[in-house]
Amino acid sequence: MGARHALLVATSNYTDPGLRRLRSPVQEAHELRDLLADPAIGAFDSAVMAVNESKAEIERRIEALFRDRTSEDTVLLFISGHGIKNDHGELFFAACNTELQLPYSTAIPAVVVQRLIRESQAQSATVVLDCCYSGVFTNDIIARSSTAIDVEEQLGGGVYVMTATNEIEYAYEQEKLVLNKPVSASAFTSALIDGLRTGAADSDRDGVITAEELYQFASRKVRAIGQQTPKNGGVGQGAIRIAKAARRQLSGESGAKLLLGELIAPDSAAPGVPIGKAHEVDRHHGDLVRIDPFGHQGHLAVVGRFRSGKSTLLRTLIVGHAATHPATEVRFHCLDSDGGLVGMQRWDNVVANAIDLAGAQAVLRDVAALIEQRKQLFHRYGIESIDTYRALRRKSADRMPGIDHADVFLVVDGWETFAEDVPDFTTSIRKIAERGLACGVHVVLTARQWENIPRQVALLLQGHIELTLDEPTTSRIDPELAATLPAEPGWALSGRQRFRVALPKMDAEEELVDLFEVLERPSVALEAPQDAFAVPVDPAELWNLGERAPRPVEDQYKVVFGVNESGRPVELDIKETARGGMGPHGLCVGATGSGKSEFLRTFVLGMMAAHDTTELNFVLIDFKGRATFQDFAASPHVSAVISNLESDGSLIDRMADALSGELNRRQEVLNKAGAKNVWDYRRMAAAGDERCREPLPALVVVVDEFSELLAQQPDFIELFVMIGRLGRSLQVHLLLASQRLEEGRLRGLDAHLSYRIGLKTFSAAESRAAIGEPDAADLPASGGHGYLKHPGGMVRFRAAYASGPTDSGASFSDEVLAGVRDLRPRAREIWLPPLDLPPTLDALLPEAGTAGRLQVPVGLIDVPYHQRQEPMLVDLSGPAGHAAIVGGTRSGKSTALRALIASLALTHTPSEVQFYCLDFGGGGLFALRDLPHVGGIGGRRDRELVARTVGELRALLDRREAWFQQHGVEGMTDYRNRKRNGAFPDDDYGDAFLVIDGWRTFREEFEEFEHDVLNLAATGIAYGIHVVVTATRWAEIRPAVKDLMQTRIELRLGDPSESEIDRKSAAKVPHGRPGRGLHASKLHFLTALPRVDGAQLGARPDWASYTEDLAEGVAALAERVRSSWSGAPAPPVRLLPKLLPHEQLPRPEQQPNPKLVPIGLNEDELAPVYLDFAAEPNFYAFGERESGKTSLLRTIIRGITERYTPKEALILLVDYRRTMLGFLETGHLLEYSVVESQLRGNVKDVTASLKKRLPGPDVTQEQLKSRSWWKGPELFVVVDDYDIVAPQGNNPLAPLAEFVPVAGDVGLHVVLARSSGGAGRALYEPLITKMRETSSPGLVMSAEKEEGRLVANIKPRHLPPGRGVLASRRLRGPQLIQTAHFPSE
Repeated sequence: MGARHALLVATSNYTDPGLRRLRSPVQEAHELRDLLADPAIGAFDSAVMAVNESKAEIERRIEALFRDRTSEDTVLLFISGHGIKNDHGELFFAACNTELQLPYSTAIPAVVVQRLIRESQAQSATVVLDCCYSGVFTNDIIARSSTAIDVEEQLGGGVYVMTATNEIEYAYEQEKLVLNKPVSASAFTSALIDGLRTGAADSDRDGVITAEELYQFASRKVRAIGQQTPKNGGVGQGAIRIAKAARRQLSGESGAKLLLGELIAPDSAAPGVPIGKAHEVDRHHGDLVRIDPFGHQGHLAVVGRFRSGKSTLLRTLIVGHAATHPATEVRFHCLDSDGGLVGMQRWDNVVANAIDLAGAQAVLRDVAALIEQRKQLFHRYGIESIDTYRALRRKSADRMPGIDHADVFLVVDGWETFAEDVPDFTTSIRKIAERGLACGVHVVLTARQWENIPRQVALLLQGHIELTLDEPTTSRIDPELAATLPAEPGWALSGRQRFRVALPKMDAEEELVDLFEVLERPSVALEAPQDAFAVPVDPAELWNLGERAPRPVEDQYKVVFGVNESGRPVELDIKETARGGMGPHGLCVGATGSGKSEFLRTFVLGMMAAHDTTELNFVLIDFKGRATFQDFAASPHVSAVISNLESDGSLIDRMADALSGELNRRQEVLNKAGAKNVWDYRRMAAAGDERCREPLPALVVVVDEFSELLAQQPDFIELFVMIGRLGRSLQVHLLLASQRLEEGRLRGLDAHLSYRIGLKTFSAAESRAAIGEPDAADLPASGGHGYLKHPGGMVRFRAAYASGPTDSGASFSDEVLAGVRDLRPRAREIWLPPLDLPPTLDALLPEAGTAGRLQVPVGLIDVPYHQRQEPMLVDLSGPAGHAAIVGGTRSGKSTALRALIASLALTHTPSEVQFYCLDFGGGGLFALRDLPHVGGIGGRRDRELVARTVGELRALLDRREAWFQQHGVEGMTDYRNRKRNGAFPDDDYGDAFLVIDGWRTFREEFEEFEHDVLNLAATGIAYGIHVVVTATRWAEIRPAVKDLMQTRIELRLGDPSESEIDRKSAAKVPHGRPGRGLHASKLHFLTALPRVDGAQLGARPDWASYTEDLAEGVAALAERVRSSWSGAPAPPVRLLPKLLPHEQLPRPEQQPNPKLVPIGLNEDELAPVYLDFAAEPNFYAFGERESGKTSLLRTIIRGITERYTPKEALILLVDYRRTMLGFLETGHLLEYSVVESQLRGNVKDVTASLKKRLPGPDVTQEQLKSRSWWKGPELFVVVDDYDIVAPQGNNPLAPLAEFVPVAGDVGLHVVLARSSGGAGRALYEPLITKMRETSSPGLVMSAEKEEGRLVANIKPRHLPPGRGVLASRRLRGPQLIQTAHFPSE
């Protein structure tokens, strides 16, 4: 036989301040080491400890543990301390010198431990990890990839791992009491120690505790705390022997029943009454176990789990006293919670047996009054003690005043029930126990757990008897002995004796005598047996559908749903077992055709028929969307009918939120009222507590096809487990139904399902999984047949058929529903209609109220957790004044945009908000053109309108920047207030919105304006200018722009992984539902429709039906707003005129500088555009034929002649085509040149004159500054059709090129116009080259784009006549202008 070796690594102290000091690892490691080394328990040959060691030392110890082992050896590694998980999900064990930032070099990697395990030759290895994230260790062992791996292949045979947590949880320390002193304890390791020390982990009672048994024992205890989830791996190797059971559970002694009459000796002098016989192994303490309440103990507590035999023990105690003491010496007053003491009143000693609230209160009053009477009696007659009183009673009872001088026993069978139902019950019992013992009054009570008895009461109960406990470790007599009690009911522990409780009968014939008395009653008639399952069961014969009346607690939440084999009613009581029920949660499994859906309907109908809406509500869930519960939706008992989850997965999350929210709401209601649970809350309400005015009915959650629900969304099991855990106190009940029940599907939930209903199943295995027996597979296929398994046993039944017809022709279910239809109040609605049908603005605006300026509703947010739907408000008044609406194709972007505009228009006047829209989508914005708030709408083909729209807002920004600075405006709030009071009368704008529907199209086709929009977004918000855009992807919006869009409306995206809110949540926004999106709070929303005729629309089935006439609805909205506004509309977008007569240009006296030459209007502000020849001496223009070049030159010439005298300016006009013949006839004309030879002579004369004007060496700086070294007129060389004048290689104007750079100094001004055809080649001609080099202003009129950039970076394009793009150093950038039209004469 191989050796057994164990290493226990415990680390409590750490040098890294980020690792908190732990208190329990070292202490518990010592306890565990002692148990493993104990020959009677662990029997390990070596159990070595490594306490607070370094990384190197721990790794050396672990390697030594697994090295040099034979194939017959067994090893155990225990690690307790901090666990660390890095960003890659890898687990490390912290040593005392671990640094959190250096896990690989200072902590022990889990992979190292795994490798050592795999390389070890030991026959079996057990690894116990009690640290945070320790579940990661089992992940690496069992599943390193998406497919399962062979554990034996990876680790070697015989490896078993148990961890304190899963891969995402912390391991917790807690405090436990040891000898009434708090001691730190790890939840997991403490449970392991308890299991080994007491032997309670030996679940199969074979004397051996295996690794799997030890893990399951610890897991149950830790999960009950609820803070962490233990995990195991290598399940196939769970049979590894860890220890021998410290004490084996005793086996019950077989044989005949033990009767009380056999134990009572006629003349026995032994004190007390016998109640049982000690187990054979404990009979050295004595054969009989007696209770002597007259001794020092006085009061008695009997504690045991459900159906452990507590009531039987009380009956034995009562019968024993009644058989040995007359009623004048011993009397019993009983409080009976579940009928366990029924029949005791046939004994004269039992004077009261209360089963309800009123009876219990009466008994308590009687006993309390008796104590007061005896206190007065003792005082009046000088009776010193109860012993003296008993002696007087025995010797001269007839001489004592009064008639009741017996010792009185107050028996409470079922402490938990009465403590919840009876007001001030604990206080009453405490007072009776404190004062009664001196007066001969004793308290005997039963409870299921010690912790259920309040401490102030428990301290008074000196006598203790324990029957089988749920957790032997909670024993207050001896946990080790408690763990060894036989499994069958009726075995108990008192002192150091384990004994069998005697049955409360004096002889074997007593039971038959009682039966004979019943049979002799004339009302009992025997009937021939018949098959109760032969025909369907009519529920009308089972239910009392008459007048409703309040019922005692024991009859609440109970329904008769069928009959048993004898034809007797079968009830399902969903109350918790502490109140005598079978609940609170259950399971129903039945194959197709088994009658599962009909059973659920019958159950729900029966409960509705028997309870008021303030007592019971339902949430009915049908995963597959069948019609099981549809006709129940209108019932006042129903809080929700949820169906069609299979086809719409987003509803599953919504349902989870709604149920979680209801649990939270109930907890808040109880906390606010100061109630422990719903039963306590109702008791307080009945007593008139004002904090408990809100009804809090029980809520039954029925889920049909829950297995398929969990298959689609496995995480939903966590909610079921939470309901299972909290439902008892919150009175939320689960009934889960399914056609099949797969193994492992109920992980963590199985322990909470206290009753099981097995209808006809597909197989014996499914029957066994459902009810623990294979019998359900053999049930008849006719439907409705099944088994009900509950804590009290199992019964076969046939369910009632509630959907069958009645004599009236209607179904029975219809009649029941009709009978409850008018009950009030209706159940609280916890499931609002999903976001399928869009709201209209007229429905949202009243609900949203006047939220504030620029705060408007645009949709409806679904808040299932709080069971409400609220308006989705958009606040554009502050830093979030810009908005982006992003969604995939046909996600409802344009509709959402129109809803935003319409909502603002309905809540603000046209003087407060204005919209300037660019529609590059489907044209939906054009339907809003009649709104008085809309200043302009343009599309892809309206290039000029697009440019003008951006230009108008850019000009508005410039003006407001100047106004704010000039008038000391502190911000838009200040500006709005001032403007409201009459300031800034020249500003016709309020908050102006640039709306771009289709941002990508705008960027691609109007690239030149993107920078302008970015500037508006960057600075405009401070001046009341807002930008709103739509896009199909967030990536379409540059980060610089997106960062400015703080109001974000995210609809369903084509790729949810691009979500700016939450990728996982975005994936759950349903497809094909326009208007559905994800709010910044990760809640779902539905945008509103831009219409105000919701009341006239009527009920429509879907989004499409609401939008088929949306155009008419939007038009009606616009007309309604327009007709209600009598003021000025929004300032329109001003467009450049298509024809600008030169007469409309400003006169010299209207100009800021009279020497400026006007040529047209600019696009940005529709302001005059001037040529300033003093600042920029030269000018050139390109344009195709009929683009307006000659008209431009006429305008320039006329401007020169009107602003300069002939002495100030002369013009050399070069006009080969004679288009301006006779146009200039004033003294300004130097020469009209029409042929090359003439021009060459003119140029020669001009150059000679210009050379004389060049500054010489004697010119002073002052002369250079004032240009006073020469005198004479400015010379303007105006050239039309420059392409004809200067053909390639033969340019008579070339001599002027050398003067272009110094044109300002010599008074030369070259003004030329050239055809754009072939202009790309002419750019390198000397004269134009010099003009380009000196950055002379240039104008590009209509031209082919193939010509390339002719002036600056301007791309040529086709333009209307007279239209061009001007580039000048004086401008911020290229500017579109309309030149004046000067017709030929």
